[in-house]
Amino acid sequence: MPAPAGAPGNGPNGSAPPPGPSTTPPPPTERHIMNTQTGPHGTLPATRASDDRRERGIAVYAEIFDVPERDVLAVFSARVGLPFAEEQLQAAGGAAWAHPALTGRDRDIAVITALTAQGISGDRLATHLRQARQHGLGEDALTALMTLLAGYLGYPRASLAMEAVHDAFDGDSPRATSSGA
Repeated sequence: MPAPAGAPGNGPNGSAPPPGPSTTPPPPTERHIMNTQTGPHGTLPATRASDDRRERGIAVYAEIFDVPERDVLAVFSARVGLPFAEEQLQAAGGAAWAHPALTGRDRDIAVITALTAQGISGDRLATHLRQARQHGLGEDALTALMTLLAGYLGYPRASLAMEAVHDAFDGDSPRATSSGA
């Protein structure tokens, strides 16, 4: 029997709800939003698969930050906060960072290119330049990359990144001075 006129109902315009199961999803919870659960050491992934992915992400960021794996969460959380750090650990543990079609050197070139394109410099770019050196990219290769990128991204962004390249290799070889000596 329909609700009396003016009585509140659950359907449109105060009418009775349509018959059948509800199509309204339950409200999101923290677990639905972040796929995490709270444990004795903070926010932890909810499944064994995500545990494995998180551990792979920790290994990636240990190399990026040049810190022991046990220190990654503290270092990363101090930079960006725990929720963002946990999300990035899951992302870094995925196929993009582990796919065998890309070498560490390939990933370094891609990341350095992306950071340069966005005008990112400072510690973020320096961290990836250090990692690129560890994967065999020398100053000549990175200089060639910045020269190539200048034509596509513009000289202001490429020259900012080029300064970071020079800083990364500063002290490796003597530099010519303008004094002519």
